[in-house]
Amino acid sequence: IDEGPVAARWITALLDHPARIVRFAPQASRGCPSEGGPAELARVRFADAFPLLVLSSASVDDLGRRLGQPSLEWLRFRPNLLIEGLEPYEEDSISILRTDAVGLRLVRPCTRCSVPSVDPATGEPTSVDPTAALLGYRFDPRLQGAILGMNALVEREGLSILTVGDTFAPEYRWDDLEDGKPSP
Repeated sequence: IDEGPVAARWITALLDHPARIVRFAPQASRGCPSEGGPAELARVRFADAFPLLVLSSASVDDLGRRLGQPSLEWLRFRPNLLIEGLEPYEEDSISILRTDAVGLRLVRPCTRCSVPSVDPATGEPTSVDPTAALLGYRFDPRLQGAILGMNALVEREGLSILTVGDTFAPEYRWDDLEDGKPSP
């Protein structure tokens, strides 16, 4: 729903660029893909498919090394949560991240598009193409794309607040383990 010309003038003046403010219609509802879990957990508004994207910094660092870009910016991948302390791609094998306040169910790998090839600060395309590199070693035949990060649902909502530095307790899924270890 467009919030009208007064809001448009305000945001245009603030950004010094023509813009509009919109909101999602309260009666409208969009569900996540079916493997997202129970319907009450799987609602989105402006997100592509899932409410949250979880990514580990170790995964970004590993991809950066493979690209010859050791300082690859995690912002390129637009995660809602960047987590520390995992091995590269370990987030793929986590089913739930828990804090005292909230549980996040990691339900599906995120297939990557061309957005990570765009500089998040300028909106301009760059010569670095993370998705092409990911296709070489992170292609998911089931999803038909390069994957990096995990889409997640919030198990408990309400007054729960996540803050920088929160500690999560991971619960691992065991359906994709090889020799007792998460697959790369």
